[in-house]
Amino acid sequence: MLAIRNYLYTAFIGTGIFVLCIAFYFLFQNSNIYNNLVACVIKNYYHENSTIVRGKVPYETFEESKLLHWDAQLYLQIKENGYDTESAGGDYIFAFFPLFPLVWRITQMTLPMIIIFNYILLIISIILIINHFNFQNDGNRNLYAAVAICSPMLAVFMIPYSEGLFMLTATVALWGIYKNKYPVYVIAALLMSLTRSSVTILVISLLVTEIYFWFGHHRLDWSMRSFGLKVLPLITGILIVSFIQYSYGSESLFRFMEVQKYWGFQFQFPRHLTDWAHEQFATNVSLLLILLPASTVYAGYHAYRYIFKKRGGPYLKTLIADAYRKEYLFILSLIFMSGLILSVLFFRGGNLNSISRYILCTPFYYVALFIMKEKLSDIKPVIKMMFFMSFFIITATTLSLSGYSGSWNFSDSGFILFYLQLSFFIFTYLSRNKWLVAGYAVLTAIWTSYLFNMFLSDVWIFT
Repeated sequence: MLAIRNYLYTAFIGTGIFVLCIAFYFLFQNSNIYNNLVACVIKNYYHENSTIVRGKVPYETFEESKLLHWDAQLYLQIKENGYDTESAGGDYIFAFFPLFPLVWRITQMTLPMIIIFNYILLIISIILIINHFNFQNDGNRNLYAAVAICSPMLAVFMIPYSEGLFMLTATVALWGIYKNKYPVYVIAALLMSLTRSSVTILVISLLVTEIYFWFGHHRLDWSMRSFGLKVLPLITGILIVSFIQYSYGSESLFRFMEVQKYWGFQFQFPRHLTDWAHEQFATNVSLLLILLPASTVYAGYHAYRYIFKKRGGPYLKTLIADAYRKEYLFILSLIFMSGLILSVLFFRGGNLNSISRYILCTPFYYVALFIMKEKLSDIKPVIKMMFFMSFFIITATTLSLSGYSGSWNFSDSGFILFYLQLSFFIFTYLSRNKWLVAGYAVLTAIWTSYLFNMFLSDVWIFT
């Protein structure tokens, strides 16, 4: 009964946050409310004479057809016509995987129903992560649920994208690894691999993770078996996607990778940092500057202990221990997220677009957050504050000096929200203050309504 009550509480909190986001969106459509309350802070984009301009205009009025912008239109194309390149207007359609449009076609959901569907999948994923990964509950479980839901990229789960399906299938797959339930993992991993092409990064991440832990336990047979069993459903899913696309005339089993050239995806060294939207540049830079150094230092330190000091830790001697499996998820999550950042850096020449969607809209981010909270629980607050403020100041300085981001304004709110979310997990006493959490939820809801309005307005792409 306690577990069910926790599920219901999280669902209730998630529903409240959703309603709050939608309420702000409709409130700021009203010109009087907008002009009197937020016009001096929130300036919106709109089209004028075939150009995108920014000014003091209320939010865009809602129309169902306005939900078919950016990638949503391409998913609709696959739903209606499969991978027909003639109706799509080009072979770039092969970059998108088929599970989401297939679910859309089978269920025949309307566009507003898809928004609710994606958001429900997010809430289910958060429930699974909080209640079934045996994380230490040193704060209020329900308040942590609210903090976890209030991601700077929450808006992505409120548009017709595949993130909801990827979030749920990847969460179940990670749970299958943690609980050593291989049949569950196989099904979830197979479905995950039919959802997004980033699963190719996961295959590489699993290999690197197994090599990393091999230095600790030196069980080559265990590493090879573990990698083979984990990668099998992923490769199977990728091949299924390839054969589906091949049946539509892709002419290559890996066409989904080849067509990335249309987005400038080819190996190249970063020249300068840019983005497709100012609104995500600050969040993307934050992830870049905190995730890569932190992951490198953590993994490097423990690799040094494994290789040179021969001190792998007691959990490495018991390969089925809870501590080992939790550490495995943590390292895998760090490597996966870092791999995504590196792939964007070195295959887009410094264009950071979509980094925050690729990372913040996955369970790898949330699993890493909760395990990080446990690892930092014994560290003195002053030391945590020192490192936290160092990363914050470095990021703020980088953004201030960047010619791309320009002056500080509401568009940089994602950076503030990201660091606020981190602070709740690093300084756990903050999560016990319901008023702080409520304030954070309100700020996130306003930011989410703003991004949702950008999507409806068909202006700069932030995903």
